Amino acid sequence: MAAFFRRGGKKAVAPHLIDELYYSESGEVPDLTDGAIRLSDEAIAEMMSEIYRETWDKTSLTESLVTKETRNIFREAISKGVPRSTPRRAAFRERLSKSTDVFSVFRVHTQAQHMAELLVDEEGRRRSFAEWAEEVQPYVNHQNRVWLRTEYDTAMRRAESEADWVRFQEDADLYPCLEWVPTTSANPGADHRPFWGTVLPIDDEFWTEHHPGDRWNCKCSLRQTDKTPTRTPSVGGEQYAPSRGLKSKPGSGEIFSDDHLYFPEDCHICPFGGGLRGLWADLTGRKRGNCIKCKRVQACHEASQYTIDNTYGKRLKISVQADQTEVEENTRAAHSLLSSFPKMNMQIRKHVYEAGVKNPEYLINDNIADRKGIESPNGVASGFNKAIKQGCSVVVLDLDMHPDKFKQLPSIKLASAINNRHFDFENGIISECYIIYNGKAVKITTDFFSGDKRQTKERIRTELEKIKGNRSHL
Repeated sequence: MAAFFRRGGKKAVAPHLIDELYYSESGEVPDLTDGAIRLSDEAIAEMMSEIYRETWDKTSLTESLVTKETRNIFREAISKGVPRSTPRRAAFRERLSKSTDVFSVFRVHTQAQHMAELLVDEEGRRRSFAEWAEEVQPYVNHQNRVWLRTEYDTAMRRAESEADWVRFQEDADLYPCLEWVPTTSANPGADHRPFWGTVLPIDDEFWTEHHPGDRWNCKCSLRQTDKTPTRTPSVGGEQYAPSRGLKSKPGSGEIFSDDHLYFPEDCHICPFGGGLRGLWADLTGRKRGNCIKCKRVQACHEASQYTIDNTYGKRLKISVQADQTEVEENTRAAHSLLSSFPKMNMQIRKHVYEAGVKNPEYLINDNIADRKGIESPNGVASGFNKAIKQGCSVVVLDLDMHPDKFKQLPSIKLASAINNRHFDFENGIISECYIIYNGKAVKITTDFFSGDKRQTKERIRTELEKIKGNRSHL
């Protein structure tokens, strides 16, 4: 463990530096009376046990309960910042969440490193567990309540701003300018005051240098307008520059930037570093690449979130948080799809409820999909409607889920039922529909609904005939 934490001799970030970063300008410490945003005692206890026993390592960093809870807290913040669940919004939220997943890992590493440094007192004597627990408790409480709440609130506001920026660009022909709306904070800092009321075109370079949310605890916002542009504020200097950790540009798809104090200064001292990237950093003096997009970090973190299927390997990843009551059926159906489509890749997603709706079960080639075990062709309409409500662009009709209902494939009636959903395909709501029967699958796409409308149902029926047969051997 010592080598894991002391690679390169860099000490953990001093706690007062984070306090200065977050609160020196506004002085606003978050309200913690609701007590909702915090890590569980169980997660902290597990972390403390591993650090004290010196078993904390790269695996602990990515797979520990404290990392999973931290990641989920930021994902909740993004869901609140981008609440509506359409296929486009769901994909956008996932992109934002991946950036906070990486932030979570480095956040936990910084915390663990600081805690490990306190194992030894000023005289070089190793503390007893009781002494050490008393020593680290104030830091642990502060980081996982005060700092975590500030980061949570910032993530939620910045996710909302990222979603707004997409909308601003879409509506730029109607409202070509953006106006800086003053903060709602009771104690506003002076750093954004010169920008209040500024009106400039959405493509003005000013917005890449200054924008609401680029300071910790900022509560300013933007709104679209067709007002006449104002003069660009003539301010400069470090006091008006974005805060460390918040320097990503609008529309970047990143919540926090990797200049935050949690991130390593170079690849060599990164807990995921070493190898060719670390050697390159040593030889060239290069500080680092982009930590948020680093494939090494993402691969380690993603590996902790999924298991790999024994049959299809990395083509089928199964979330460790998947619905255990449906994993067997979801895996069986996934095997049918993967065997029929050799270039397909799938994920069985984690099990969550969002606004009372169960999340879709699959990612198929990065498209959100759900499996519907219909019992007759009459169930097609309900299956499509439910999938659309869940934000899916892909529907999987699983006829093998109820084999007793389909002794033979009713290709004519099924083709008619799918054809009745032509508006979903034509309007781009649904892009693909897979039908599983007898361990095989076929795919209906928007291409089936182009050309002569009278021939569409026959084209669908012809495709279904490829998997037609009886179940005498099942």
